Amino acid sequence: PIYPDAGRARALEVSGNMKGAQEVYRSLLNQAREDTQRQEVDLWNRGFLHSFAMLGQWTKLAAEMVKEVGDDLEGVWVKDKKHLLAPLLHRR
Repeated sequence: PIYPDAGRARALEVSGNMKGAQEVYRSLLNQAREDTQRQEVDLWNRGFLHSFAMLGQWTKLAAEMVKEVGDDLEGVWVKDKKHLLAPLLHRR
């Protein structure tokens, strides 16, 4: 695979190590290149944001949402921002 860390992030997530998964997702997103497929980046983003919800880091999740959509909360429903929905709707 082009991004072996993507599998590592998912494995950490499945094993319950959300903090570790969060760091790997953050690293993947920081190194994403222009040629990285949009679907791949959306998966990483979804995992990254979901980790905040799983860790109960609601303030940090809100800050990440503001980075993504600013004051335009309707932007969450726009097609290219659908990766934002799952973390926002997460319930424990």
